[in-house]
Amino acid sequence: MSNYSCIACNPPIIIELAHTIPDMTKILYTASLLLLAGTLHAQQALPAKLNLQGSFAGSPIVLKLNNNKQQITGTSEHKKVKRPLKGTASATEEGYTLHLKEPGDNPYDGQFHMIYNPVTKEARGWWKANNQPTWDTIKYTLKAQP
Repeated sequence: MSNYSCIACNPPIIIELAHTIPDMTKILYTASLLLLAGTLHAQQALPAKLNLQGSFAGSPIVLKLNNNKQQITGTSEHKKVKRPLKGTASATEEGYTLHLKEPGDNPYDGQFHMIYNPVTKEARGWWKANNQPTWDTIKYTLKAQP
């Protein structure tokens, strides 16, 4: 018997294959394991509460999010300005795509678009102002905090 394991999987997946299976079949099993690993990672649950922190346009930002599986709500805090957020999340191969919107009644309000990876606990994305078409789009990477 030969053991094949998916090193990207958590917990690890091990499949025992008999030596009589042709090499091509072994390769196909290995490829299937890798695809399964990506699917398992993408299906890890989005936490009910998510606290994301990082740098945003050169200053610290904190997003505190609540996931009730119907919608995402929470707040963004940047340069001592705290704004409500509301949006959606959907599962993808990379993790979860989040679209979050500030209300729009403040000239600095905008929309956050990101992909949250539950394995690395990182969110990468961009922000665009709601009512300031001449402002640049801001790219960011945020890290989940306990």
